[in-house]
Amino acid sequence: MTTQEKEHYATPFLKDLGSGKTIKFKGKDIPIAIYGLIVSKRDLKLWKVGLKPHRHWKVTDVKKYFGFTGHDKAGLVKQAEELYNLCFEADK
Repeated sequence: MTTQEKEHYATPFLKDLGSGKTIKFKGKDIPIAIYGLIVSKRDLKLWKVGLKPHRHWKVTDVKKYFGFTGHDKAGLVKQAEELYNLCFEADK
């Protein structure tokens, strides 16, 4: 696979994960992409029950950032949880 093909499949989440950018969270440095995953997982759960996390929040922004597909609320939450579990499985 060429570099151009890899970039085509890379989501902004994967690019941020590989960038090395961190944020302080509870006194520890964590990758900014992981922080975004934690917050987005919470936001999708709120959206699933009918609440909009904030005025400018859009589910399409979350889908584009993580590369999620589908329109089903439960399916999107499931994709976020699977990605979360995949990311934190390596820490165990």
